[in-house]
Amino acid sequence: MASGHNGGRDRVISEQAEKTREEIRRLHKNDLIFAGLLVVLIALTAVNLVTMKRLYNSEKVEVVIPQTAAQSMAQPVTAAAPAADRAVTAAASAPSGDTALVNINTAGMEELKTLPGIGDARAADIIAWRNLNGAFPTVGSITEVPGIGDAIFEQIRDMITV
Repeated sequence: MASGHNGGRDRVISEQAEKTREEIRRLHKNDLIFAGLLVVLIALTAVNLVTMKRLYNSEKVEVVIPQTAAQSMAQPVTAAAPAADRAVTAAASAPSGDTALVNINTAGMEELKTLPGIGDARAADIIAWRNLNGAFPTVGSITEVPGIGDAIFEQIRDMITV
């Protein structure tokens, strides 16, 4: 009879061990889900920090708030006014004379060299930076190019666009 009693205890121990193994598997799955969510959260935070840095380094940030249908039907004339105001502002802030703005995202070597303080080496650096990092998000981001500091930026600020 003693051996029957041990067999029951062994069965209980075996069942408990299986339950423990199942609990460990469940916890591992939860850990993997948690780790995946943590990775996503870190990635979103990094994207947010990069976006905030770009906004911080830009001179102007235009915030566009879409109108509701009721607002646009109630005021159809005022919706066109800001675009006209922007055109007047852009014309007023354009450099005097016949010089066109140099688009630092599309300009080639020769066009970049027309800017004060930009010679062969700096023009090549601008193009290399653009090829490596993509388009300049703002005019002010040109200062991220090695060799273009605040002094050069002040000279060319009103002559460049993105």
